[in-house]
Amino acid sequence: MINKEDIAGYLLAVNRFMTKRGSDMESRLALNEAITTLAGDDLLDGIYVNEQVHALLPDVAVIHLYNDKFDKFLLDPDCDETCPFGFTLEINARCFDLYTEEQLGAAILHDILQNVLSDTAKVRFLKAYTDAIEGKTVQIIDEMFEDVKVSEVLYIAFTEICLRPFKVPVGDGGSDQVAVDSVLSTYGLGDAYDSYLTKFLPMSNDTIDDRINQEIKDDARDVSTIIACCMDHAIHHYYAQIRDQVPLITLQKIFDCKKPMLATGFISRCHNPKRKKNRDDKEHCEPILESFADPKNDYELRFSVDKIINSLRYAESEGERDVILFKIKNLALKIERQKAGLMKKASDAKTSAKIQRLQEYLDELEELRKRCVNMEIKKKHWSVYIKDELPEGYDF
Repeated sequence: MINKEDIAGYLLAVNRFMTKRGSDMESRLALNEAITTLAGDDLLDGIYVNEQVHALLPDVAVIHLYNDKFDKFLLDPDCDETCPFGFTLEINARCFDLYTEEQLGAAILHDILQNVLSDTAKVRFLKAYTDAIEGKTVQIIDEMFEDVKVSEVLYIAFTEICLRPFKVPVGDGGSDQVAVDSVLSTYGLGDAYDSYLTKFLPMSNDTIDDRINQEIKDDARDVSTIIACCMDHAIHHYYAQIRDQVPLITLQKIFDCKKPMLATGFISRCHNPKRKKNRDDKEHCEPILESFADPKNDYELRFSVDKIINSLRYAESEGERDVILFKIKNLALKIERQKAGLMKKASDAKTSAKIQRLQEYLDELEELRKRCVNMEIKKKHWSVYIKDELPEGYDF
């Protein structure tokens, strides 16, 4: 359980890091250790200080490490791992002059909570990805990933979302829309984060809903643009634009510097963190994802549909609804592939019966999709999983 001493130690580490302007190795190690204490797991791979003056560079960037199995983690909505490969923290040098240690410390912890210690960013990606491929046939989806690596494409889309975490006031009670903000408030850094936002954000009459809705629109814009680039076979040029327009140290280390014009062949890494639960590291670098495997027979298909029905029965939040919609779309695509494969074969009675059965599943999924879209949302939380969420009512 996090206590006052842990928070005080973290803020002292941030203060020391700012005083040294991130140039001292000992101050970096101290901040890394303090973050690990708060996070509960040794997920932080490194801390970078970006000295460049660039309008598009964020104050704080919390970015997952790239791994060639990143797509399996990202496209598995049932996986409760929120950061299986580790992450990096990148801080722009301007923060040392603009903010106090409490403000910067709150901003760092806020972004770690959203991108690493919860699935807020992942849920946002699943929603945007579902919307981006809506209406596209299986053939189109398969063709647009023919000459690219799916993990690289989805990693870039996910990273763009991580660079734009929900930045809304926390205050004493935390935002109702962003579940992890209540954890930040419990840590006693809610007011510090709000004061950070006062400096960071321009004057505006936007409500919390307005800001979150704008970020959701930007998610859809970014993912749709990336999907369009894949369809036009121009994704490598998009990578080059990202590298040049958002010169983050983290991304430079991920892109293959030997091929700077094409930026193909991302550098795959895994932090191999020492987790507080005594489990084998390889398990997290190579997760076995049941929901990612294609259900092949009638029994497996029925089970997959029943899991969706069960999830729909107990869904209460915005995040849960968007995850269910992704599951429906993902399963429908798999069934469409099976149906298309059968239709290419000779039409006999047995094959026709299988095709009819697959169509019945598709019809059932369409009805479930309509139910999900029209379901009543009781909570507007975007997270489904929150790592080590504090008990309700706990404070210092």
